[in-house]
Amino acid sequence: MNLQENISRIKKMMGITESNIERGLQIIIDSSLQKLQDDTFEMGLGEMDELDEINSVDEIKITNFVKDKVSVLHVDLYVNSDRDDFDNIINTMEYEIEKYIGNVQIIVDKIIDTR
Repeated sequence: MNLQENISRIKKMMGITESNIERGLQIIIDSSLQKLQDDTFEMGLGEMDELDEINSVDEIKITNFVKDKVSVLHVDLYVNSDRDDFDNIINTMEYEIEKYIGNVQIIVDKIIDTR
């Protein structure tokens, strides 16, 4: 039995499914975004662009997850402004998720205006 078959067998025995993994990743993203938003109270005038970026995002929803050597996480951003550059938030989310699943790339599929 090869490694991939062993991993699949173990996942099945433990009840780990792609949907469970996505739910766990969504929880990480939600809590990381909340922490970023909470930290904005400590930001100064020199960080106005970062402050604007963080305050522009209402929600990040996972739409698809592909596990590979470099996992790919597709997300939709729900925003409340005309801003279209969210590199700092995406980089922070990648950093937080990499603590749990290794290399990951986040791809923003849609930016949805909630205003």
